[in-house]
Amino acid sequence: MIEKRASCIENDIVVRLLLFLYTDILEDLQWETAIKLYCLADKYQVGRLNCSYFLIDNIKASNASDILPLSDIHQDSDLKKHMRKFILQRHVEIFSPEERYAFAKSNSQLALDTMVLIYATKEVKLK
Repeated sequence: MIEKRASCIENDIVVRLLLFLYTDILEDLQWETAIKLYCLADKYQVGRLNCSYFLIDNIKASNASDILPLSDIHQDSDLKKHMRKFILQRHVEIFSPEERYAFAKSNSQLALDTMVLIYATKEVKLK
């Protein structure tokens, strides 16, 4: 694999993906490993390895701003929908003023879409 030679993918992640392909089992999945497997499975179109369920079950305010861009990059509409709902409910907890600025700087369109959604939801509650 080109990625192996370029050290883009860690050996243990590739091994875990191959193990899953042969056994359909993912044991002891941790957050960072799940993210790497999620990206690798998308890249190689391994649809049955859907780490988004693990990500959804383990989402916290501290990692939500990392998963929304990931869902956008990988065009995962289900994960993106869940993340937006999560952020709508906890946006004050998730984004401090500094984090909001950093998120907007690195994900301008996604930040704009999320901000519009937050304000639209607030307007509906006010009516």
